Amino acid sequence: MCTEELAQKLKLKRRKDSMNVGSLGGGEPHQITESVLVELRSRVADYRVMLRLYVMPRLTGSIEGVDYDPVERYPSIRKIGGKLADDWPQERPRPIDILLGQDFLWTVMHGKTVWPAEASSNRGPVVVKSPFGLILQGFEAHPEQDTTPAQAAVALDAREAPLQVPRNRPPAIVKAQDEPALEQLLREMLTLESVGITDPKYGQLKASEARAVELLEANLEFLPDQKRFRVRLPFDAQKPRLLNNRASAMQRYRSLTEHLNRNKKKAEMYKESMNKYLTAEHCQKISPSDEEADEIFYLPHHGVSKQDALGRVEKVRIVFDGSARDRLNNSLNDKLLTGPVPDADLVRIMTRFRMYPVVFNGDVSGCFNQIMCHPADQNMFRFLWSPDLSPNPDTYKFTSLIFGSKSSPWISSTCIFNLLDQHKDEDPELVELVKKSLYVDDFVISCPTVKRPSIWSKGSKRSLRRQAFA
Repeated sequence: MCTEELAQKLKLKRRKDSMNVGSLGGGEPHQITESVLVELRSRVADYRVMLRLYVMPRLTGSIEGVDYDPVERYPSIRKIGGKLADDWPQERPRPIDILLGQDFLWTVMHGKTVWPAEASSNRGPVVVKSPFGLILQGFEAHPEQDTTPAQAAVALDAREAPLQVPRNRPPAIVKAQDEPALEQLLREMLTLESVGITDPKYGQLKASEARAVELLEANLEFLPDQKRFRVRLPFDAQKPRLLNNRASAMQRYRSLTEHLNRNKKKAEMYKESMNKYLTAEHCQKISPSDEEADEIFYLPHHGVSKQDALGRVEKVRIVFDGSARDRLNNSLNDKLLTGPVPDADLVRIMTRFRMYPVVFNGDVSGCFNQIMCHPADQNMFRFLWSPDLSPNPDTYKFTSLIFGSKSSPWISSTCIFNLLDQHKDEDPELVELVKKSLYVDDFVISCPTVKRPSIWSKGSKRSLRRQAFA
């Protein structure tokens, strides 16, 4: 990889590329879209190598400067022979412009490794002969000071730790205010390592999760005539009011129609998907009384295509953007609270799934749309649409939960668990099995014989259909 600054400075020719780069601690991955071809040449030998480098805005922080010449501190380096790959001393921090991956590292790091006479395995650097000159690795140490074992030099959201630090000196790069963040990252890493080993702590809720649970329990109701649950959206009262974003939603709608008008097949699939929402009465046109709503928010929408093996679009799924923002940069998902998904332990679910030779899986069809949204909150689920892709669309609102709302997976899981608990006396074994094997609206179960899945399938469908779930 190389930095954007280096690519611009050398005026390198770009090529469109694509790669996701993850980071330690589960941070958001970086999307790389360009690469460049670079020839690296040695300053001390007749050596060159061509590499294709992915371009990133920034690789890592700068390396701490060193205010002395290593050859003066470790004179035996002169006996090794050859020039140092870097200029010394380096009094100022120096940026990292190129990062070599494991697939290229050994094309340049194939020389002999030598310890200077003044150094040892726990004091001073090791010298590696390479085509670029002598490279010093390990850690910096003063002869009069002891040192600690090596620390990994890794990028942690622009916070770095040096390879080695003397025991009596503080790290030169990590600032005191960064230490809690690094400690938190380490704790998260160790937590990930314990997945499937330690017991999940379902009872320990964050303050926001506790508020979400309290709001849902107070406003969850079952409507017998419609055989459906109805909920109030769990809004965070501490978040600001959302502004009416119809203008930006209109811009997104017109961009969508321009795209669909250029692709007739995709347009027909999009219309078919939207028509399913309308005919199932999951949404409806707004009425005059809706104009008096206290708070209104529009959800832009777009299609996600499913392609076959030949790359042909065979299905279009409509996604509503709950993260769309108003003029003050606030979104619906910012304002929604979400609680813990009940028993969402994927390691245990998949382990049980692999226990027996016979397996079956299923899902709750249209799960989110089977749960009704309270009329007082429906104007937060507005969207623009015209069946003929007219530039002047009608205004609709959802009467149910949507795919794209942050709280929908948690609310739907809670409703399904509530439903299963209502019918626990009829088949306790089946209810417990489904609850342990359910993740949001999908479940996977295994058993030792072929007969039992048929019985379980009929029983689970019977229980779910009583509340309009299928």
